[in-house]
Formats: sequence, structure tokens, C-alpha cells
Amino acid sequence: MPMRKIENLLEWLKQAEGAFISEKIGILEDDIFGRGVLLVDGSLRRNEELVSIPSEYQLNFHSVIYHISKFNKKLVVPGVSFPHGEKKADVSADDPRIKGYGILTTGMVLNMSSFQLLNLYILTEWFLLDFWSESKIESFWRPFFDIFPIEDDLKCIPAYYNCKEHSVNRELIPYLSNATKKQMEKISHLILWDWKCIYGILSKWNELFKDKKLPSVAAQYRYFLHIYFVINSRCLYTEVPLKKSATDKFTMVPFVDFMNHTPKADMHCYPSVDESKKHPFAIGKFSIKCGRHEYNFPGDQIFLNYGAHSNDFLLSEYGFTVKDNEWDFIDISEIVMALIESPKQKEYLVEQGYWGDYTISKTDISFRLLVALALIVTDDYRLVDKYMMGYITDEYFKPKYRDMLIHMLTSLRKSYIEALRSLSELTKADPLCVDNVITVYHGYLKIIDSHLQIL
Repeated sequence: MPMRKIENLLEWLKQAEGAFISEKIGILEDDIFGRGVLLVDGSLRRNEELVSIPSEYQLNFHSVIYHISKFNKKLVVPGVSFPHGEKKADVSADDPRIKGYGILTTGMVLNMSSFQLLNLYILTEWFLLDFWSESKIESFWRPFFDIFPIEDDLKCIPAYYNCKEHSVNRELIPYLSNATKKQMEKISHLILWDWKCIYGILSKWNELFKDKKLPSVAAQYRYFLHIYFVINSRCLYTEVPLKKSATDKFTMVPFVDFMNHTPKADMHCYPSVDESKKHPFAIGKFSIKCGRHEYNFPGDQIFLNYGAHSNDFLLSEYGFTVKDNEWDFIDISEIVMALIESPKQKEYLVEQGYWGDYTISKTDISFRLLVALALIVTDDYRLVDKYMMGYITDEYFKPKYRDMLIHMLTSLRKSYIEALRSLSELTKADPLCVDNVITVYHGYLKIIDSHLQIL
């Protein structure tokens, strides 16, 4: 990315009252490692503020309603939409967005999810506005859009290449881990649903602006898909009063998305929302502060902790993996549940809240899994009851389920090695995307080997 775009973003943010970016930090732009934030001067101490972006320069459900309602006086959400009765919107009478956004009703907008509304709005402001206005109008958000990830930055996200018809990376789908494949299918379903929901509006716009040289529906879908993963990979959790679902509670914050991830939970930088300093229509100033890990050496990259996430999750949501990820685990629920043929055993585990979610990490075999194995090998409900209550220790059951568990892990190990062999023979998929899937399986093998050594 040209530094000019980053400089434009910083100049844009300087216009925001209350915006703050510490002079101690700068942007790292590297051909190999990509973008990041680094220490350029001095040191950073615990709870020291690095970045603070006011509500007016964030993209979320509230701010989008505010900006759309500037062009549509009938879109009224008290305390959120633009107060036309109090002040005049800086909108030209011939702005095509008056016609475009004018078809949106309050009910229509409020019934959208945050993903749907933001995708529709960004699609309009980033791409369609250029066609509607014949390149005469530029969106307020243009400096933010210009630093969004390009399509190539998103190429390794499985749901992205699954939904992109001609992607060479679709070659990888048969070799994804079960956990990654499930997440890919879930996200892909959401994408198709969201596209269905907003396509009705896009088709009306296409009719309204048919005298313009508009992009094809296929091109609009590509824009939509690109934007979906920009949002999904760059959104940050925050309270959104108009929304109750956790999946709707997010905001997009310029500059903050330059910060890279670290798997070290609760160590590095963390987000903070100051609701006392919020714009009337919005949700509060969003800040990033230094965590327990303090930065003392210029050139050190500054990290944001995304949370304790496995490589399956990181690959599915963000398109990258981390070597030696301490949060990796293997979900073997399907294998274990297939071993439980007795309806009585299944009913018992369901009633006890122990049906499914059987996992193994490098340092732990989940107690849920041990309970299921204990029941399978003994079929003794009285003993398993005592096991769950702590009256019987694992030492009693381990000799009984040990061979079964070893066989299970050994079989999994063989399947993962076979998957790695197949991945090494692929010829079309992008090497970086292949490497990410390989990293997932290497993590699995480390987990299995750590347990086979001690069983």
C-alpha cells in the first residue's frame, strides 16, 4: 500500500475533534510482513493510550444510520438519525444519494443486521457512488476505504474462496480440517443470506440509476463479498444500543486495524470504549491502550490481542494462522459420538449436559471427553455419576479407556499425515493459503504427539 494513502488517512483523522494518535508510534509497511504498528520513540507503559478515535469517524450501525439519514429525512431513529429539525445537513440538492437512500424506510433499515447495513452502505459509498455521480462526488469515508484490505489480502479465508466461484484456492476445500470446514460452511451460509437480503435494494437502485454506466450484478456481488470480509476481519466488539444480538455489536475503527494479532492473551494492547465522550448519534470514543507487556525498544511491533483463538478460528475469520499456537485444540466430537450406539448412553449424556464438545488440547483432555469415554468402556452409570461428582478419580478409568483413546489418536494422526501429503501435491492453490492449512494440521499433530507420549 502506498504510504500516501496512510498519510491521507492520518490527515483525515486530524480533522476529527478528540482524535489522538501517539507520537511514539508509526506505521510499518513491509513487503513480507505487511502492515503493522511499531514503536518509533520512547516507551509505552501499562494503560498508556496509543490511539483514540471519536464516534464520528467510526463505522457501525448507529453511525451509518446517521449518515444515510442526512440524505433521507424520512429515516427517523430518535437519538441516532440526523436531527434535521435542529440543523441543516451539508448535502447538495443534486446529490444522487438523495434518490438512492431515499427508498430506504426506517423499518427496512432497523430490520437489517449490522453486517447487512454496513455492507450496503460501504458498497454504495466506496463503489456505487462513483458510478451514480459520474466520479463527481467523493465519500466522506474515502480515506478510510483506501486503507481497507485489497482482495489479495483476504484470499486465504476459506469462506471467501468458497464463495468466489473461480478462485484457484477452492482446490483446498476437500483438505480443510473438519473444524475449519464447518466454520467455512457457516460463514458461507451467512454471506448468501446477507446477499439475498440486500440484493433487493441493489436491484431497485440499478433500476433507479439505469441511465448510468453501472457495474454488472456479478461485479456488485464481488464488491459485496470483498466488503463482507473486510468487515468480518476488521470489526471490533462494542455495545450497539439498537442491537441485541452479539453478532451485531461491533464497530470499525480507522488506524486500529493496522495493528497485528498476538496469541498471547491479556498481555499486549487492549481496547477501551469511553461512552462519556460520545457523539449524540454514536457509541463512544474507541481507544487502544498498552497492556501488561510494555514496549521499550524503537522498532518493536505493537500488537493487539484479538483473544484466545485456535488456528482453525484465525484461519476462518481472518485468513492467517500462528505457528505453535497455544490455543489450538482438536474437536473429536463426531468420532466419539459415533462410538455411542446405545440410546440409553446418549440420553444419559444429554441429560447430564455432557453430549458433544469433546476436545483435546496440547495440555489437556477435556473432562467432557473423559466422562464419555468412561461411560463407553464401562456402561456403569453409577460409577460415572461418582466420576462426575469427583468421588472417583481418573486413575480408575484411565486403564479402561487408554487403548481406545490411543487407537483414536493414532487413527487421527494417520489421517492428518495423509492430508499433509495431499496438500503438498496441490498445484493450483496459492502457496500462502496452502501453508496456512498445513499449519493447522501441524498444530494437530503436536497435540496428538504430546498425549501419545504419556498415555
